[in-house]
Amino acid sequence: MLLRLRYTTFANRDLKVQGGETVTATFTVTNTGEREGADVPQLYLTGVGETRRMRLLGFQRVELKPGESKQVTLTTDPRLLARFDGKAAQWRIDGGAYKIALSKAADAPVLIGEAQMLSRAFGN
Repeated sequence: MLLRLRYTTFANRDLKVQGGETVTATFTVTNTGEREGADVPQLYLTGVGETRRMRLLGFQRVELKPGESKQVTLTTDPRLLARFDGKAAQWRIDGGAYKIALSKAADAPVLIGEAQMLSRAFGN
């Protein structure tokens, strides 16, 4: 089987981040190139309050024709936002501002947002 690589470019816009019990991010991906291709936008937690934290929250492969756009929604597993409390044997999310980045890679943020998280414990 012959695999031919086809290259194109992508743009991201309209990042909307919602908090509460978990993070949900919605954004638009557009193929700005001249060829059909696939992009894999990634969502990262980059900080909680003033504390820097780097954690991959999710990603999705998006295949687009030239000039085509698609709205993407990523909903995070709450455990990725939490820390495990061994004494209580539960996951804990601290309430407050969580900094979120839509990125091409961990070190290449494209769009930045913030989600207000509710303080809660869950699991057992």
